[in-house]
Amino acid sequence: MRRELLIDAVPGEVRAALVEDGEVAEVHIDRDGHRSPVGNIYLGRVEAVEPSLQAAFVALPGGGQPGFLAAKHLGALAAGQPGPRRVERLLHQGQLVLVEVTRDPLGDKGPGLTTLVTLPGRLLVYHPFRDGNVLSGAIRDEAERDRLEAIAARAAGAVGDGGFIVRTAAQKEDETALLDEARALHGSWLDLRDRAARAREPVCLKQDLPPLQRTLRDLARPQLARIAVEGYALHAEARGYLARHMPELLPLLEVHDDAAPLFEAAGVEAAIDAALETRLDMAGGGWITIEPVEALTAVDVNSGDGTAESGREQTGFTTNLRAAALIARQLRLRDLGGMVLVDFIHMESPKHRDRVLDALREALAGDRSPCAVLGWSRMGLCELTRRRGRATLPDLLAGGHAGPAGRRARSVETAGYDALRRLRAEAAARPGATLSVTAHPDVIEWLGAGGRPEAMAALAGKPPRLTADAGLSVEATVIQADR
Repeated sequence: MRRELLIDAVPGEVRAALVEDGEVAEVHIDRDGHRSPVGNIYLGRVEAVEPSLQAAFVALPGGGQPGFLAAKHLGALAAGQPGPRRVERLLHQGQLVLVEVTRDPLGDKGPGLTTLVTLPGRLLVYHPFRDGNVLSGAIRDEAERDRLEAIAARAAGAVGDGGFIVRTAAQKEDETALLDEARALHGSWLDLRDRAARAREPVCLKQDLPPLQRTLRDLARPQLARIAVEGYALHAEARGYLARHMPELLPLLEVHDDAAPLFEAAGVEAAIDAALETRLDMAGGGWITIEPVEALTAVDVNSGDGTAESGREQTGFTTNLRAAALIARQLRLRDLGGMVLVDFIHMESPKHRDRVLDALREALAGDRSPCAVLGWSRMGLCELTRRRGRATLPDLLAGGHAGPAGRRARSVETAGYDALRRLRAEAAARPGATLSVTAHPDVIEWLGAGGRPEAMAALAGKPPRLTADAGLSVEATVIQADR
C-alpha cells in the first residue's frame, strides 16, 4: 500500500491528510482556540463525586466544562487499596488529582479523563502506573518483535517502575535510541510528578506538541512514500523537526509549490466536501446515508434501482460488500465514534451475511482507532463500535450549522480559513496584484479580527480589500484581483 502524508497550514490552522493508495483515509485539523486537550496532563480539583454514576467531575485550569472521571479510570489511585474500586472510597470533593485528557468535550459533555497518565515519545509511550510492556500490533515480524520485547524489558528495568508501549516507529531502531528515549520519558515523568506534588491549585502540567510536530510524531513513518507540505516556510519547520527527531525520514520530505494547492491536487478538498454530505453514491450503483445523532451513528445502505426477484439476494450482497468498504472509510475519515448501527440490504443467506461482516472487519483493520464489529442484532442491523476521541470532522467543519437537505454547511470560521487559503493561492497566481475579498458579513467580520488582517497582508503581499455582501452565503467567498 502506498501511503502519503500531506500537510497544509495557514495562520491559525494546520491540516494534515493521510492518503492510502490514492484514497483520503484521515484528515486532522487543528485550530487556534479549538486545540484539542487530548493528551494534556492536568492537576485538577474534584468538584463532585457521584456514587450513583461511579464517577467524579473534575475542574481543570482555564475554566470550561468539568472533566468526567469514571471509576474504571481510577487505577492509579486504586493501586494497593483493598476492596472494590468505588469512586466514593477513592475521591472526595476538593481533592487535587492528577489526570490526563482522553476524549475531547462532546456537546454538553466535558472531556474524558483518566488517572493512568501516559507520556508519549516518538518510539515509546511510557506508562508510569502500569507494569509490563506492549508492542504495537502493526509490528508483525517475529524476530523484530522478539528484539523489541527484549529492549523494552531492559528499558523498564533501567527506569525501575512502570512499563512501555513500543510504537510502530520503533521497528529497526537502534537499541541506544530506544533506551535514551525511555530514560528521557521517565525523567519527564519525575519532573511532572514533583511539580504536581508542589502545586496547591489546578494547573496544566503538560501540553501536547504543537500541531505540526504532533502530526509528524504520530503519523510520519518510514513506510510512507512521501511527506509533502505546502510552501517553503512549512517545509523549513517540518525539516527542522525531522532533522532533530527523525532524520531517517528527511529523504521523504518534499515541498509542494505548484499552482494547484496540495490538498486540491491530491483530492483532499473533495474528500472534505464529501464528509459534509449525508448521502454518498457508490461506484457500481447504490448509495449510503450517514446520520450521526446524540447516542449513535445510523448508516443506511440502498441499492438504488429495483431488481427482479431472482436477482434481489445477489444484488443486495454485492451492494453490501461495496458499502462495507465505503462505510469503513467514512467512519475513519469523519472520525465518527461510539455505537454505529448499519442497516445493510436484507440478505437471506447466512453465508452472505457472514461475508459482509468479514468484509467490514477487513476494511476496518487499517483504522488506528480500535473498532469492533459485534454482529447482527435481532432486528437485522449490523452493530459495531469505534473508539470516540476527538471532535468529528463534520462537527469541526460545520459546528451546528445546517445546510441544504442532506448536507451540513461550513461554519463562519471554516469559511474564513478557506478564504485565507484561496487568498494565498490567488496571490501566488497574481504576484504584486491588489486582491479584494467579498464575502458574507459574518465572514468579513471574522477576517477583520484576531490578527487576521496582518496574516492576510503576509499571505497576499499587501493588505487585501474586504467587502461585505449580505447576498452571499457564508460558504460563497469571491476573491479577485483589482484592476
